[in-house]
Formats: sequence, C-alpha cells, structure tokens
Amino acid sequence: MGRVRPGPERRDPCGASYPKGGLLMVRRYADPLVVQTQPDGTDGSGVAPVAFTWRGRRYAVRTVLAQWRERRAWWRDALDPAPGQPHGIASAAQELHVWRVEATSSSGKNIHFGVFELSCEPAISAADTSGMPHWELARVVD
Repeated sequence: MGRVRPGPERRDPCGASYPKGGLLMVRRYADPLVVQTQPDGTDGSGVAPVAFTWRGRRYAVRTVLAQWRERRAWWRDALDPAPGQPHGIASAAQELHVWRVEATSSSGKNIHFGVFELSCEPAISAADTSGMPHWELARVVD
C-alpha cells in the first residue's frame, strides 16, 4: 500500500475546513454550557456567542460560520410537561437558535481548535425566574 498524502483543503457548505478525501465526523452532545454573548450587530435585539466554557475549558469564538433555528423535540414536553413549562401548541412553537462556530482554546503550549454547534433555548418556564436562556453544546465536528 502506498502512503496517503495530504491533499488540498476543502470547505463544507458552512465554511469548516477539512482535508481532501478526509472523513468528517460529527459527535452529538447535550452538554450544558456557560456562554458569553454580545449583540449580533443586526438590529440590536439578537445576541451571538463570543466565548464558551465546556468541560472546564474556555473557548474563544473565532468566527460564526452559520446560524439557524431548529424545532425542539416538542413531543417530549407536549403531553406531559414539567410544572411551569408550556404545553400543547405553546410547547410545539418553541425553537432553538443554533450557531456553528470555529473556536480555539489554549492551555500552556497546546492550542485546541474545533468547529462547534451551540444551541440556545430561551427561558420560557414560569418557574425559571433567572430569565436566562439555556445553552447546550449540540455537536462537535472533528
């Protein structure tokens, strides 16, 4: 067998790069995150992530590759919601805001780089008095 030589870099539709012929692996998570945000600059009403902490490591967002909205798994809450949670059509109408970001983290001489998908669910519970949205790490692209 011959040696595999690295080819030129390619980019996926959202801008993440990976080697030509290389495999792109996506790992799914549902890990809670602490996210630092700033106004997104569009109309002043939205925010965008600028940094996040995952598993004790702080990542700085280098660039936002894409953002979109997804329907949440409403069927989990629609028929048997937790106290104070919306139910029925109110539960089905809730959406997650998702950001695909390139982020880096450094610890000593090691620099960690990755493409992460962060999801944000607005605080909708009457029992949630913090008014803070709930952030999760949805996926990591390896």
